[in-house]
Amino acid sequence: MGETLNLLFRRQGAGTFELQVKESWSGRTVTGNFVPPYTTKQVNLLLKKLNSLDSNDQELREVGQRLFAALCGEGNPDASVCDVSVRTVLRGVIQRTLKRRGTVALTFGFAPECDEFVRYPWELLHNGDYFLLVSGIFTLSRALLRPDLPGGCELPVHPPMRVLYIGASPSDCAPLEIERSYQALEQAVAPLIDAGHVFLDRLEPPTFDQLVRYFSSYGGTSMFRETDTTIPCYVVHFDGHGAFGRLCPNDECETVNGPDTRKCLNCNTTLARVTPQTYLCFCDDEGRNRFIDTQSLRELFLSSDLRLAVFSACETAVVNEDKSHAHRRRSAVDATLATALVTAQVPAVVAMPFSMQDDLSPTFVFHFYEALADGRTLEEALSRARQALLPMQQKSWFVPVLYRHVSEGSENPVPLIAGEESAEEHEHPLSYLGVPACFIGRTQELQDLDELLTAAAGGEQLTGSQEHVKLRPGTHHIVLTGAPGIGKSALAFETVRCHRGKFPGGILGISLEDGKSFREALSEIVQHLHIPIKAMPTDVLELARLVMGTLRSLASRELPCLLLLDSFEAVKERAELEMWLHFLCSLPQEVIVLMTSHANPETMLVVGGLHCRWYEYHVGKMADVDLLRLFSELASSNGLDQQIHLNEPEQQAILREICTLLDGYPLGAELIFGTARSIDGKVYMPEAATRSLEEIRDELRSMPLAGILAVLEMAYQRLTPLARQLLAYLSTFKLPFNREQIMMLIAPDTFTPGNGVPSFEGGHDLSFMRPANHMSMFSALGTAQETMPSELVTNWRAARDELVQSSFMQFDGRIYTIHPQVRHFALAHLPMPELHRVHRVIAAYYSNQPQPGPDEWFMAFEHLESAGEPEDLQEAVRVAVRASRALEGRGYVLDVQMMLRRAGWFASHLGDTTGEGRVECCLGVLLRLQGQYSEAEACLKRSLVLHRQQHEPEDEAWALYELARLAREGGNFADAEAYAQESVEMFHTVGHSSGENQARTVLGEAKNFQS
Repeated sequence: MGETLNLLFRRQGAGTFELQVKESWSGRTVTGNFVPPYTTKQVNLLLKKLNSLDSNDQELREVGQRLFAALCGEGNPDASVCDVSVRTVLRGVIQRTLKRRGTVALTFGFAPECDEFVRYPWELLHNGDYFLLVSGIFTLSRALLRPDLPGGCELPVHPPMRVLYIGASPSDCAPLEIERSYQALEQAVAPLIDAGHVFLDRLEPPTFDQLVRYFSSYGGTSMFRETDTTIPCYVVHFDGHGAFGRLCPNDECETVNGPDTRKCLNCNTTLARVTPQTYLCFCDDEGRNRFIDTQSLRELFLSSDLRLAVFSACETAVVNEDKSHAHRRRSAVDATLATALVTAQVPAVVAMPFSMQDDLSPTFVFHFYEALADGRTLEEALSRARQALLPMQQKSWFVPVLYRHVSEGSENPVPLIAGEESAEEHEHPLSYLGVPACFIGRTQELQDLDELLTAAAGGEQLTGSQEHVKLRPGTHHIVLTGAPGIGKSALAFETVRCHRGKFPGGILGISLEDGKSFREALSEIVQHLHIPIKAMPTDVLELARLVMGTLRSLASRELPCLLLLDSFEAVKERAELEMWLHFLCSLPQEVIVLMTSHANPETMLVVGGLHCRWYEYHVGKMADVDLLRLFSELASSNGLDQQIHLNEPEQQAILREICTLLDGYPLGAELIFGTARSIDGKVYMPEAATRSLEEIRDELRSMPLAGILAVLEMAYQRLTPLARQLLAYLSTFKLPFNREQIMMLIAPDTFTPGNGVPSFEGGHDLSFMRPANHMSMFSALGTAQETMPSELVTNWRAARDELVQSSFMQFDGRIYTIHPQVRHFALAHLPMPELHRVHRVIAAYYSNQPQPGPDEWFMAFEHLESAGEPEDLQEAVRVAVRASRALEGRGYVLDVQMMLRRAGWFASHLGDTTGEGRVECCLGVLLRLQGQYSEAEACLKRSLVLHRQQHEPEDEAWALYELARLAREGGNFADAEAYAQESVEMFHTVGHSSGENQARTVLGEAKNFQS
């Protein structure tokens, strides 16, 4: 498949125009200012000269060079950086196309108010070395973009169909060799006629009345029931005379005058009210000439089945531009036969803006229709016909022009006849690998991979590319790494689909997921490359040389191709891995390798004598908004959205919870709402087909889905035993962690909590709420050597490196993280006693930081909950009390309140009256800050009662102090004074001077308010 280059002209302001150039190969779009190279008067003179049939190569070359320079912005005094980019793109496309012997389809689009440029002879474009269209690798079509017209193109068509030939040679006009043209057309489409795909009709007699009758029968016009036309007429070819100008209204004269003529040159009749337009010379009943105007033909074809109109007649594509009728420029387009039919939604029109000798028509007809019959695009067929006209003495190769009715964004070339391969062109190039039915999101990843593939395939970085995806010159190996099930394969498949046009040498896709051997993979590549061999070589090295030779042959023709290797981590044996790396490192630079793997191949094995640079692109979790869209798309594709009432508000709320629990894991969406899939030989049906969303959500709260577990288990078994053990330990971290924390976990005796008591917000000393012995938790745990394998304690660094390289653990240069799905899976492989021990160690680490942050406080509490023993829950109560004081006034009210209520429940069931009283006191303070005074008073009074029962005067003093603050804020100053007075006395009794001073402050404030 060749490239496309779309050039769109837009009006910016008075006398200023913009040129927008978009190339398909890189997908980039650049804009620049376009300064018309000719004035209207100069264009008129130029077109008259080109129509005189006496132009030589040098004159044509000068015109082409001037047009090309205008596109490039050369000679523009106001040229900006963007204009330079337009020039760079144009010259870059030409050089790349010639170098690779490819093809480029040029589509010139003209927005409203740019009709002046429609009539430029763009077919003469010359870059200083050659005419672009003469080279045979460039095609050119024109598109009139009108926002008020329906878009789209009804091509290609499916046979059977009719082709109508109209050969009109009136007796009172110059005779034409229409019989030779008809025979050329018949010969060109003979294979399709023999196959019953085309029925070639000839209009006899060639009158307009007969044309109306024909279209009433076969063309679809005036048909109330369209099914009455079983074999429609899709193509009309007119071979005859044409003229553009003003037709004399005198019935006895009927002379076509020039478009600027004011009086008939023959009879002197005024032409003031006559609009210039195109006329075709049909015959009347006596065989004499009868002019048929553009509007009559336009109305006839408007409601027909016509898809392609070809006018082998002079001046059928002339676009007149008259400055005196500036307000009627749109009518000028409608008056030209070619453009009028395009605006009438005829998908394609081939016409002649200039005169062409009659003896050239058979040559043009044969080569044009033969190419169409071969399944070529309209642009390719016209290019072949041009080249056939080159040896002719008259320089008419540039005369035929192609107009197409397209919408913006769908300008790519299309064939006339849909072949058997047309459907395949719309399929995914790797459909045989079982690509996902839908792809959602990953916008940034697709943009990054676009940059990488463009740089790898063309040695060219896109303008404005981001630093984090810049590819070093010469690098053509790209690996997508990420956790199992994170969506690497789906991203790779979508990338290939979006950029198939970058690889004219072909796209090869091999899945190694099922343990496919190197030889089996090479055999598949041989089949995809269509290498003509009688028998597949038995020797794997000979097979590798065969594949390598074919790929180098493509590279020598500078045809880049793409080799996708999916699930490379499945290659386990060292010998297989060594052969793969030798093969991949020997590939020529024109072969781009895109791989999905848990690990970078550079870290798998060091192969002597060869080395290739791999660019590693890490695939992270999917954004929640995209994951929710994926839920809906998958469910609607198989009807589950109706079965489970997905659009109900309750179901939507549960979906959001599931999305949070999956944490950007797209495999979970596939397993819940997708289709049945096989993982390691076992079939997993979509979870939502048999279970409610509530059940799925509840299961995800404690463990991954069964399918996710299977995928993770397969990847887990590829790790060394040491790495598996370390993964289980490190998975207890719910927050990102660093090297020091890993060392603490492996050898907790090296952890020394900070000395002193952290300072808490709130203004009073809370040392009584700290554990009596900061190391009490560690003393009961023992050392790592007593419970952890000694080999892991010694070699944990190597195991950590393996986890990072295999994508089970992510490292961003500072901290390590483990995906929640991986964490839940790995924790199941840690013995329960050891799991409890690790939870205690991590909780102690977080809670004994000099100034723990909110996440650390909450995680310390959760880790103690997970440890689950009575002493752990009792410690959790103490951590909750400390955290509530530390986070007072920091905006975590709901989270702290939930933690305190859980801690209160633990204390109550453990019979920890002291802890329960302290929790109630903290809850009271929290409720007071929320303005819930009655609930706060109840909690504080209960705290007071509990501490009095236990004879804990210091705790009792703090409860009285908080009651005093509550009463003061509530305006009950008498109670505030009483509570504060009692608190002062108790603090004095226990010798707590700091607490006594704070209580006296509240007491003084209460007395002042009362006085």
